[in-house]
Amino acid sequence: MNIVLFHSTYGLRPAVREAADRLRAAGHEVWTPDLFEGRTFETVEEGMEFNERIGKDEVLKRAVLAAAPYSDRGLVYAGFSLGASIAQTLALGDEKARGLLLLHGTSDIAANASVDELPVQLHVAEPDPFETDDWLSAWYLQMGRAGADVEVYRYAGPATSTPTRSCRTTTRRPPRPPGGWHSASSTPSRGRSARPYVRVRRGRTSARPSACGCGCGRTGPRTRSRPAWSCRTGRSSPSARARP
Repeated sequence: MNIVLFHSTYGLRPAVREAADRLRAAGHEVWTPDLFEGRTFETVEEGMEFNERIGKDEVLKRAVLAAAPYSDRGLVYAGFSLGASIAQTLALGDEKARGLLLLHGTSDIAANASVDELPVQLHVAEPDPFETDDWLSAWYLQMGRAGADVEVYRYAGPATSTPTRSCRTTTRRPPRPPGGWHSASSTPSRGRSARPYVRVRRGRTSARPSACGCGCGRTGPRTRSRPAWSCRTGRSSPSARARP
């Protein structure tokens, strides 16, 4: 696959290049644009301040220009944290996009966003203060309505920008999920057999979307331990049948 991998608010640090090398080792061609033009930061606050100073529109413009030379090939857009939100924006606006790989980050979805079964993987820690359960439930439903085919992988432990201890791109302790990079290296793309349900990687749990309990016909994410979902709250709720 042809992948463009966007860095987080820390800038293009060695950890991002190491992640790109992992993907290349899996047989992919990977580009890592430097949206901060050589600047890197040691804290989230410094990176966010710089990002706000140059402006979100400018950062997005740089990302578009960086991806443009390769977009005709059909790109898988990928990114860490801030880079994930940028990757999502570009993938939803590129009709030739072949997939979307989000590592510890999501973004708002335009009401008129529409894709044709775009394969999407989201890898996110649990808990993550920036990606709460309520937000992720709403995000999942919106992506589904837009036509995306979404898989969600959750990893127990503090939030991080990479699913591996050797790629330190945050000051918080990263988790050590089993098979995290194996899943991410199998990048989502058109032509692969992506299945329309949420995978929640707490061990090996997976579940299909749940019908809303009020009978409105809407569906939402569920797990085996919390299979009932409500459109009114956007949350999954425990089921008596699932209790031990």
